[in-house]
Amino acid sequence: MILRTIFCMIAIAGGTIANADEKPVMDVLILAGQSNMVGGATAASTPTHLMEYIQENPAVIQRSWINGEDWDDDWGNLKPRGQWIGPEMMLGHTLSEALPDRNLAFMKIAYNGTNLGCAWDPDGCGLNLFQQMCELVDLWTEQLEDMGWDVRFRGFIWVQGEGDCSVEWAAKRYEENLNQLIAGVRFATGNATLACVAAKMNPVAKEFLWKDVYHAGVDAVAAADENVAAVSCKTVELKEDLVHLSAEGMLALGAALGDAFLALDPYDTGIQTPCRSDVNNNGQVEVMDLLLLLQDLGPCP
Repeated sequence: MILRTIFCMIAIAGGTIANADEKPVMDVLILAGQSNMVGGATAASTPTHLMEYIQENPAVIQRSWINGEDWDDDWGNLKPRGQWIGPEMMLGHTLSEALPDRNLAFMKIAYNGTNLGCAWDPDGCGLNLFQQMCELVDLWTEQLEDMGWDVRFRGFIWVQGEGDCSVEWAAKRYEENLNQLIAGVRFATGNATLACVAAKMNPVAKEFLWKDVYHAGVDAVAAADENVAAVSCKTVELKEDLVHLSAEGMLALGAALGDAFLALDPYDTGIQTPCRSDVNNNGQVEVMDLLLLLQDLGPCP
């Protein structure tokens, strides 16, 4: 039995050495939604004490497709979109600070004034944004792979709802439609347990009569799926139009989205069953484990 364990460990350690030249992993999050994901707050309106959180972030790279057009021509560091900022700035800061050893990439697809009931419907409707998103994700994944990355999809961040809570039929179908959207994204990314975070946008202008129904739909999806989280926006600061987030609101939402994503434990960092062959308990089975095992066995008689 001991010899079998030793031979097994040698084989595993040898495999570790053989795979030393594997491609580095790039952890990808898909960001999607309507105007508040597009980001309509100006960098110049950011309070002075928060300016550090809208600076270019070299720890996160990003591609963006905004309102029907590519915003950028290639992958680049996360930074404001010209004069505009969205929730991705603080989201990127939160994640890169919490995960300093991870390579992070955002794929952002957002379109002003759209709804989940039609424009983002995976079955196809109106602008067919779900299909557009899938095509962009495929294209950008190929680009990352050509750059030498092993792409792993870790999360889906959804900032939307204003377009559905102003009409009764869309608000009442939000739970069903969000479930369908998440299922579609998980299928497209090949990750059946993809961590998903949905913001419960909170426009207070008078035309958003069905806001509570929409919120209940998001909450129901999160309650039924352990890999989905809902983020309240009731205390997130709005601009004077009472619909769109201010710069401070964008940063607050980004931080909340990041915290919610990390709380879903997308990297399975919780308590796990220990591996008996990991003698030095460093999370890997390697040559050092074999040497420690041989040391414990002692010399041959």
